[in-house]
Formats: sequence, C-alpha cells, structure tokens
Amino acid sequence: MRVFLSIRLTQKMRNALENVIRDMKRSGAKGNYSLPCNMHITLAFLGEVPGVEGIEEALDEVEFQPFELKMEGFGHFGELYWVGLAEQPLLEQLVKNIRRVLDDNGIAYDRKKFRAHITVARRVQAAYPIRVRIPRESMEVTAFSLMKSERINGKIKYTEIACWEAGKKK
Repeated sequence: MRVFLSIRLTQKMRNALENVIRDMKRSGAKGNYSLPCNMHITLAFLGEVPGVEGIEEALDEVEFQPFELKMEGFGHFGELYWVGLAEQPLLEQLVKNIRRVLDDNGIAYDRKKFRAHITVARRVQAAYPIRVRIPRESMEVTAFSLMKSERINGKIKYTEIACWEAGKKK
C-alpha cells in the first residue's frame, strides 16, 4: 500500500486552485492537471508499506495547534507546477513533529526538504510564459491525514485512512 501524510484542503481552497488551473490552460499550458478531489499538502511521503497499524500508533504522539494557511506564489520544480503557501511557522513545526515521531519509531519516509506547496499540474509544457492569478484564499488547518494512493481505471485516487486533530486521533 502506497501512503503519505497530508493536509486535506477545504472546498473553497480547491475551488480557488481550479481557477489557477483555468488560467494555466488559457496560457496554453498542456499537462496532467491535478483533480480537485486529490489536491492536498504533502507533509511526508512514506511510499510502499505493508500495513499502517504501527504508523497510526506512532502518529498518535504528534501534537499541534490549529493554524491558518494562505496561498502565496506560483512556481515549478521542473515540469511540476505548484501554488505556494505563505510562510507559516506552525506548519513547519507540524512537519518537524511528524518527522521526529517517524524517526523515533523507525518509520521510513522520503527525507526531501519540506517545501510548502500544492501541486496543480505535472508534465507541463508551454510555448509561452504561464500567467496565473493567485487567489487570496486561506484555510484553517485543524487536522492532518494518513492517505492511501492507488491507481483505479488509470486515475490516481487518494483515500483517507486515518486523521489526527489538534494532537489527538479522530
């Protein structure tokens, strides 16, 4: 089973991101655009795991306070395009807390430096500069989730396995 930890987005946030995708398409950008239901903020990618029981138990130790996230900026890592998030120390602390708990419990994860972003498209190609308007949208983060990723009929589907709210498992 392929899993990752993430912050699920509110409907208002996903709607705002759909507007960014529309702007990208109007700019002539071609690519694999993210489905609104799949948009999220990845906190840690764990990859293939045989089961999640130990992971769930370990994550019960993570504590955090609710905080606000605001969209800010647009960019790309090669052919992967994203909408950025304003600097938020409580988000950075949540990621550190999660990774500390994973380390303490011997749970492997991708150790790439955390960069707060929401992927809007992959394998993007554009003949002209991509111009988008970043909506002034924000959301309160009150939980993070353990998600399963699977390919069904050629499409990626993310399913929540477990959720933790303000330091306690839901």
